[in-house]
Amino acid sequence: MISVILDFETWSRCDLKKAGAWRYSEDPSTEIICLAYSVDGQSPAAFQPSAYEPGHSLVGLVTDPSVMFVSHNAAFEQAIWENIMHRRLGWPAIPAERWHDTMAVCAMKGLPLKLERAATAIRLGFQKDTEGTKETLAYGRLKAAEEATKADQKLARIVNYCKQDVRVEEELHRHLRGLGAAERKVWLLDQAINRRGIRLDLALVKHCQQICRDASVPLAKEFTALTGIEKPGSPALLPWLASNGLILPNLQKDTIDRALKIETDDSDAGEISPVVEIPIDCWRALKLRRQLSSASIKKLAAMEACVGRDGRAHGLLQYHGAITGRWAGRLLQPQNFPRPSLKVESEAVDPHQLVSVLQTGDAKFVSAMYGNPIEAVASGLRHLLVAGPGNIFVIGDYSKIECVIVLALAGQQYTACEVIEKGSVVYTDMASKIFKRPVAKTDLAEYTIGKSVVLGCGFQMGWRKFKSRYGANLPEDLCQEAIREYRTVFAPAVPKLWYALEDAAVRCVWDSRPVESYGIEYRLENGWLTARLPSGRKLWYFDPKPVRKAMPWSTPEEPDIRAAFEYSAWKLGQWKRIVAYGGLLTENVVQAMARDLLVNGMFEAEEAGYPVVLTVHDEIVCEVPHEKADSYLLKQCMETVPAWAQQIGIPVAAECWTGERYRK
Repeated sequence: MISVILDFETWSRCDLKKAGAWRYSEDPSTEIICLAYSVDGQSPAAFQPSAYEPGHSLVGLVTDPSVMFVSHNAAFEQAIWENIMHRRLGWPAIPAERWHDTMAVCAMKGLPLKLERAATAIRLGFQKDTEGTKETLAYGRLKAAEEATKADQKLARIVNYCKQDVRVEEELHRHLRGLGAAERKVWLLDQAINRRGIRLDLALVKHCQQICRDASVPLAKEFTALTGIEKPGSPALLPWLASNGLILPNLQKDTIDRALKIETDDSDAGEISPVVEIPIDCWRALKLRRQLSSASIKKLAAMEACVGRDGRAHGLLQYHGAITGRWAGRLLQPQNFPRPSLKVESEAVDPHQLVSVLQTGDAKFVSAMYGNPIEAVASGLRHLLVAGPGNIFVIGDYSKIECVIVLALAGQQYTACEVIEKGSVVYTDMASKIFKRPVAKTDLAEYTIGKSVVLGCGFQMGWRKFKSRYGANLPEDLCQEAIREYRTVFAPAVPKLWYALEDAAVRCVWDSRPVESYGIEYRLENGWLTARLPSGRKLWYFDPKPVRKAMPWSTPEEPDIRAAFEYSAWKLGQWKRIVAYGGLLTENVVQAMARDLLVNGMFEAEEAGYPVVLTVHDEIVCEVPHEKADSYLLKQCMETVPAWAQQIGIPVAAECWTGERYRK
């Protein structure tokens, strides 16, 4: 098969780079500065297309079905080709199945996604021209200012920059190769989902923005009157808190959430406890800061920016956003919508009622109904995603999937089935054992601890981390008892899994030979440590090196230094060396298996005529005509267990429902 590396440089009068490739390429002011391409590693050619040229050599490549077009972040090149080259200029179309994305392979193999960082990480001979990036941005500004003479002077420089990108991408492609047949199908499905997009209720978006603007005015005044600080985001709040009796290490979101006893994520593990008892003025100042700088509310602007002409937001998912293969969110970040927090008389607010109230756009009315208007908007953000005319969402969520996978993989299939079948009874039983007395579901604090232990301790969490995350107000001995109860009574086989996977991976890296444990085979492959999963898919750890590490309990008097390995990964915005351990390796394997079950359910849904328009964590969101909507059908699709999962004995259950608006 012939491979053509293809790269566009474009500019637009509208600053839409953050809105993603789809909206950016649809804008009528978008122009192509340069198109560079290379055929099977030949020297790159470049030109500035202005109209269809039937005799151009690129036409023969486009019309040849044996040619594969390769780009880095191919969604952008696809969109530019489709919307400008094909629709506007009349060039032949390139079908989606004839594109390949080197960024997707970087994602799968645990490399940074940006071309420059990936090339640096694996030390390619060609590197990205970083100065050319600045020149291209400057060119766009000059064109926008209609300084055509100066812009034309920079064009030759940009052409060379575009050619250099092609050289880097060609070498990267040769180094990384493809995704493999099975994963390529997943990537093609990902591309189809991103092309479909999901409809946004723009009228409701505007009403919510108005509510937030009106509600922010008195909150900002109150914040300034209380603290003497004009801007809620100012770092001056930290010393003010200290002078008023509350010392915090920083003003990061998680720190504030812990102090205010607010859930920090969308997991099943429940609420976390406050760090300390907070002075009332400090509590109010933090609450106001959190409300006024809410990242959730910023999603409203993101929604408005990224919606296309069809009223739908496209490109919301990043293929293989995590090393495990799970998707990450982009643009309006559907993966981190806040958990709805509104309650009326201890009952969750009805989504239909909440939408009706928000549709008024009246902050005072929202306040009268629910209290804080900004909190009400945050709780309703999910409902801004709506099905298209005549359609309805059919949504399914895998139940406790990571918990049951780790239990089944460790050999405790019976316990895994109990977690699915008994649900809350398992949590109350765990809480009763920890607190040494009967605990009912209505005993919320104790019940939450029991639930957190069952769902949150499968990846080698120690008692100190448990206390920090779930039980800051609990005595140390109670946190120790919670961990002991999980490891020795509830899931005694799981620690054996941690240690076995760590031992297998370490022996593989140290001895340079394949080692298998619990059906996971570790192998060194061309600069990576791979972990072959029961599904046949592999996890990739880049540049593994043998090291020795001190155990947490090691002391100078009684040292405990053991063999280990480290690898490179992109984490928290940095390219880091990470020392692996059993819990981390187990978490990777379990989340990857959960992802493989999710993908199996997605393909089953597609086969049944239920197009997937979004996936969020362990959820599948399909959009179908009203007359075809059947939540039981999606449930059947999601609970169709592949042979590898049947062999392990993983119990799979999904909760499914229908609705015209997305909800949790």
